[in-house]
Amino acid sequence: MSDPSIVKGQYFDVAVFKPAIGSGSADTTTPTILCGLTTRNFTHQFNTTDDFIRDCEDKEKAPVRVVNVNGEQFDISGSGLYNRAQAPIVRAIVGKRLKYRFIVGEPADDEVDAGYYEGYFVLTNRQVGGADGANVTDQFTWISDGQVLWHDAA
Repeated sequence: MSDPSIVKGQYFDVAVFKPAIGSGSADTTTPTILCGLTTRNFTHQFNTTDDFIRDCEDKEKAPVRVVNVNGEQFDISGSGLYNRAQAPIVRAIVGKRLKYRFIVGEPADDEVDAGYYEGYFVLTNRQVGGADGANVTDQFTWISDGQVLWHDAA
């Protein structure tokens, strides 16, 4: 029996090529990791419609489905503790089309499948919440805007 190669969640990150605060232009050279996220999720989805085709010779047979792939989308979501140090960055990225990386990392001494997805996303939903006596939390949802590509780690 062989064991699967697994990785801890803390090796995954969400990074944004952040806008220069107040200028409207983006830093396109170095992404900034959004620190404080304790969950990070990446969804790759194909959107479809269905048609049903009837058997031409057997009119009693139920039609069978054929799938039409009509779109591809990517979503990122994450949640964690509210990071006050990055609050200005987060306020600057909400609702803006910016380049992001979803980083798939792993321990350096056991690299099997590392790299990142990169493309343009829009932060469409942010929720901040806190209960008495507990730490404040932040939740985020990003949707892709255009093509998203996988890049193997160097």
